[in-house]
Amino acid sequence: MSETIRSKSSAVKSPSDLPPPRPERHPACLASALQHALASIQLLHRPFAAMAIAFYAWRLLQWKTEVGVVEPRPREAAPRADGDRQNQRPCGRLGMPSKDLAVAIADAVREHVPPASLSSVAAHEPSG
Repeated sequence: MSETIRSKSSAVKSPSDLPPPRPERHPACLASALQHALASIQLLHRPFAAMAIAFYAWRLLQWKTEVGVVEPRPREAAPRADGDRQNQRPCGRLGMPSKDLAVAIADAVREHVPPASLSSVAAHEPSG
């Protein structure tokens, strides 16, 4: 710059002949303003996103429970015998006592399974 001031062909003879310097635009200021705006938007959207995720997770769990993929936690005492344990799930869904279900199943088996098959199964069963 000093060379152009000193040259004889230049119209600028001194630094006072130059216009005032332009105000500098800092890209860092623009970036920080943009970052601040994005951060405030994120702060507003995070709680709503968390609530939406929680809601849809709850609905998915409710749907799976209704369909039968997820078993609800048992609220009664654990069954004692193997037969009761096997009959407990259908009884709970059907809303009937396990003894009534066991009697109904036994009657259906006696009607539809030949006696020879029943005796061979009974001979191999450890509970007799």
